[in-house]
Amino acid sequence: MKELIMTGADAIEGFSGRAARRRAINSSGKAVGIHFDSVRKEYVTGSSRSLAIERVDLRIEPGEFVCLLGRSGCGKSTLLNMLAGFLKPTQGRVLMDGREVTGPGLDRGIVAQNGALFPWLTALENVEFGMRMKKVPNSKRRQDARRLLSLFGLEQFEGSYPRQLSGGMQQRVAIARAMAITPQILLMDEPFGALDDITRHTMQGELLRAWINTTTTVIFVTHSISEAVYLADRVVVMAPRPGRIIEDIEINLPDPRDQATTEFATYYGRIRAALGAD
Repeated sequence: MKELIMTGADAIEGFSGRAARRRAINSSGKAVGIHFDSVRKEYVTGSSRSLAIERVDLRIEPGEFVCLLGRSGCGKSTLLNMLAGFLKPTQGRVLMDGREVTGPGLDRGIVAQNGALFPWLTALENVEFGMRMKKVPNSKRRQDARRLLSLFGLEQFEGSYPRQLSGGMQQRVAIARAMAITPQILLMDEPFGALDDITRHTMQGELLRAWINTTTTVIFVTHSISEAVYLADRVVVMAPRPGRIIEDIEINLPDPRDQATTEFATYYGRIRAALGAD
């Protein structure tokens, strides 16, 4: 994982946790910022053209946790895939710390909705995989993988194969694998969308506890307003056809966030109104 900057109560209690994290990141200069610079994406199939993204200009500060939220077809996953280096913009640029993204790299960790674990590898071997690609020495690779599995409560399942794990456990392994490569940026495309509500809420808490001890910048795609308000420093609301940003909302709530509070409901209502929800 990226450099540890706080431990103990500050990592999980009170807004001081996020505030202290921001101060540490600002002084360290080690986190990576992102800029979608007037990005446009058009798909062409034969004589047919489909405009997916129209002139998106978005800056994400180093170390931020930003949720992209909107209806299906608004371009959330397209933005994520451009930042991952899987897609190239038709116009504009995607920048990491001022450098244009030209392809995939181990500086970005990716977690998809289905986890995408390698079925022929155990949980431990899945977590080790990226570190193996980075040529991390065997002993350190095994030590770090076991530490991450323990962080997500999976120390008893390191020898299990994906088919032997529940959906929630597979997602824990997927997140541990993504974080094992010490990514500067963690890209998460609806990682909890297929989980039941109880498991989803548990996973949200585990993700925050892991993230707040790093300098990693997180871009998290979701359809859930409550999930976005619960997790994010900022919620970027998008509209479809073509995909564009309609509101960018900073979330100032204490942690752990309580969905029963008036303040949480106010943010929820503001985002719901921006989406034009009934």
